[in-house]
Amino acid sequence: MKKLNFSNKTQREILKVLAAILNLGNLLFRQIQRDDNDKIEVSNKHLLSLVAKLLELDAMELEKALCYKRTIIGEETIIAPLNVVKANQQRDAT
Repeated sequence: MKKLNFSNKTQREILKVLAAILNLGNLLFRQIQRDDNDKIEVSNKHLLSLVAKLLELDAMELEKALCYKRTIIGEETIIAPLNVVKANQQRDAT
Protein backbone atom coordinates (compact mmCIF):
# COMPACT_ATOMS: atom_id res chain seq x y z
CA MET A 1 0.00 0.00 0.00
CA LYS A 2 2.95 2.29 0.56
CA LYS A 3 3.95 1.85 -3.08
CA LEU A 4 0.50 3.12 -4.01
CA ASN A 5 1.10 6.19 -1.84
CA PHE A 6 -1.75 5.48 0.58
CA SER A 7 -1.45 7.57 3.71
CA ASN A 8 -1.03 5.84 7.08
CA LYS A 9 -4.60 6.79 7.97
CA THR A 10 -5.99 5.29 4.75
CA GLN A 11 -3.98 2.10 5.32
CA ARG A 12 -5.40 1.79 8.85
CA GLU A 13 -8.95 2.27 7.56
CA ILE A 14 -8.50 -0.35 4.83
CA LEU A 15 -7.09 -2.83 7.35
CA LYS A 16 -9.96 -2.14 9.78
CA VAL A 17 -12.54 -2.90 7.08
CA LEU A 18 -10.65 -6.02 6.04
CA ALA A 19 -10.47 -7.23 9.66
CA ALA A 20 -14.21 -6.56 10.07
CA ILE A 21 -15.05 -8.57 6.94
CA LEU A 22 -12.89 -11.51 8.03
CA ASN A 23 -14.37 -11.51 11.55
CA LEU A 24 -17.91 -11.10 10.23
CA GLY A 25 -17.56 -14.51 8.60
CA ASN A 26 -16.88 -16.04 12.03
CA LEU A 27 -20.14 -14.85 13.59
CA LEU A 28 -22.37 -17.70 14.74
CA PHE A 29 -26.14 -17.64 15.09
CA ARG A 30 -28.35 -19.60 17.46
CA GLN A 31 -32.08 -20.19 17.58
CA ILE A 32 -33.93 -18.79 20.59
CA GLN A 33 -37.57 -18.80 21.55
CA ARG A 34 -39.17 -15.66 22.90
CA ASP A 35 -42.84 -14.81 23.18
CA ASP A 36 -43.89 -18.02 21.38
CA ASN A 37 -41.79 -16.99 18.36
CA ASP A 38 -38.60 -18.55 17.08
CA LYS A 39 -35.91 -15.95 16.60
CA ILE A 40 -32.16 -15.97 16.26
CA GLU A 41 -29.33 -14.05 17.81
CA VAL A 42 -25.57 -13.86 17.43
CA SER A 43 -24.09 -16.33 19.89
CA ASN A 44 -20.54 -14.93 20.02
CA LYS A 45 -21.34 -11.39 21.21
CA HIS A 46 -17.68 -10.52 21.79
CA LEU A 47 -17.00 -11.00 18.09
CA LEU A 48 -20.12 -9.01 17.18
CA SER A 49 -18.83 -6.15 19.36
CA LEU A 50 -15.42 -6.31 17.67
CA VAL A 51 -16.92 -6.18 14.16
CA ALA A 52 -19.22 -3.31 15.16
CA LYS A 53 -16.30 -1.38 16.66
CA LEU A 54 -14.17 -1.89 13.55
CA LEU A 55 -17.02 -0.64 11.34
CA GLU A 56 -17.93 2.11 13.79
CA LEU A 57 -21.47 0.75 14.18
CA ASP A 58 -23.73 0.05 17.13
CA ALA A 59 -23.50 -3.68 17.96
CA MET A 60 -27.24 -4.03 18.58
CA GLU A 61 -28.09 -2.40 15.23
CA LEU A 62 -25.61 -4.66 13.45
CA GLU A 63 -27.16 -7.72 15.10
CA LYS A 64 -30.64 -6.60 13.98
CA ALA A 65 -29.39 -6.14 10.42
CA LEU A 66 -27.95 -9.67 10.44
CA CYS A 67 -30.89 -11.41 12.14
CA TYR A 68 -33.89 -9.79 10.46
CA LYS A 69 -35.11 -9.35 6.92
CA ARG A 70 -36.64 -6.02 5.95
CA THR A 71 -39.07 -5.97 3.02
CA ILE A 72 -40.64 -2.79 1.69
CA ILE A 73 -43.94 -3.23 -0.12
CA GLY A 74 -45.37 0.04 -1.34
CA GLU A 75 -45.29 2.31 1.68
CA GLU A 76 -45.25 -0.54 4.20
CA THR A 77 -42.12 -2.03 5.76
CA ILE A 78 -42.26 -5.61 6.99
CA ILE A 79 -39.55 -6.84 9.36
CA ALA A 80 -39.33 -10.60 9.86
CA PRO A 81 -36.82 -12.72 11.78
CA LEU A 82 -34.51 -14.97 9.80
CA ASN A 83 -33.72 -18.56 10.68
CA VAL A 84 -30.13 -19.69 11.27
CA VAL A 85 -29.61 -20.93 7.69
CA LYS A 86 -30.90 -17.71 6.14
CA ALA A 87 -28.87 -15.57 8.55
CA ASN A 88 -25.71 -17.46 7.59
CA GLN A 89 -26.52 -16.94 3.90
CA GLN A 90 -27.18 -13.23 4.45
CA ARG A 91 -23.98 -12.81 6.47
CA ASP A 92 -21.92 -14.47 3.76
CA ALA A 93 -23.55 -12.46 0.96
CA THR A 94 -22.70 -9.06 2.46
